[in-house]
Amino acid sequence: MAKDTNTSGGEKQPNKFAMFFIRIGRWFKAAGLELGKTTWPKFPVVMKKLGIVLAVVAMFFVVLMIMDIVLGIGYNALIDPRGNWWEFWNALSRDNIMFLPSGIGGIG
Repeated sequence: MAKDTNTSGGEKQPNKFAMFFIRIGRWFKAAGLELGKTTWPKFPVVMKKLGIVLAVVAMFFVVLMIMDIVLGIGYNALIDPRGNWWEFWNALSRDNIMFLPSGIGGIG
């Protein structure tokens, strides 16, 4: 005889829609248990690492700004037919973007 696959003997299978939410609930429960096992760093350690990250970001910012200025001078030197790239420095000085020490290129 063939097996009877009908589960009408009292045990009812939840539908797929309900099983979806049951699986989500199990996942959140397991995630909560794992978070309980986690050892979190102390506040001074977090602040020290935050300071390191901010210092590295500031250094990269300074390096990128210097590269931007140098590449801007090079670009202006290439496109200016007279090769008068000091006008770039004059424009920066006039717009108060960068202050140059006195004696450089007759500025100041």
